[in-house]
Amino acid sequence: MAKYVDGFLIPIPTKNVAAYKKLAKKVSKVWFDHGALAYFETTGDDLAVKGVVSFAKVSKAKRNETVIL
Repeated sequence: MAKYVDGFLIPIPTKNVAAYKKLAKKVSKVWFDHGALAYFETTGDDLAVKGVVSFAKVSKAKRNETVIL
């Protein structure tokens, strides 16, 4: 079987990050039940990299939002 990665960029209000992490922990069980070998949730905190379009820009995140990958 070929290896692959699914990735999703989701801008959410920064005030909701804790609630999102709680939900993501529950949802991770679903991914594993359906065959996932690994599961990661990451939040962006330093997304301005010279010469690269940032996740914040690609996802059209607003100033009060945090990007989840």
